[in-house]
Amino acid sequence: MRNQPAIDMPDTLAKIVALAGAAQFLTDGAEQRQLANELVSMIEDIARNALDLEVNHV
Repeated sequence: MRNQPAIDMPDTLAKIVALAGAAQFLTDGAEQRQLANELVSMIEDIARNALDLEVNHV
């Protein structure tokens, strides 16, 4: 198993909260809905990566 950097869980969770907060306001028009979908995708990626790092680090 390769060495994984220690994850800063509070920082990761803060990023998830900030992205989710931004996404909730992007609902007016097709372009904003697309941006909201992209933000939600980023949220999922960050959360998934955080979980993967945490599981592999233990």
